[in-house]
Amino acid sequence: MCHGPAALVPIKLSNGDALIKGKRLTAFTNDEEEAAQLTAAMPFSLENKLVELGAKFEKKDVWQEYIVRDGRLITGQNFASANAIALEFVKVIKEITG
Repeated sequence: MCHGPAALVPIKLSNGDALIKGKRLTAFTNDEEEAAQLTAAMPFSLENKLVELGAKFEKKDVWQEYIVRDGRLITGQNFASANAIALEFVKVIKEITG
């Protein structure tokens, strides 16, 4: 959620592709960085980096609740998505455990 998907940036598959290549996801957006006046404080634009690595970045308007699930990858756009992402994690755990 939020900037959490930054942890996925350096992960590569055995063929050298980014783990997130072709995956649908979301994260803190460029517009939210601007609205929070954090753009200059960030080492890179997370939205741009995820797209650069081949992710299918999805987003809603600034500060809107939004989650994206692609298989077991669950991401939330911002802090407003906390409840929705937690509920989706519970759903996935129930699917896995039967």
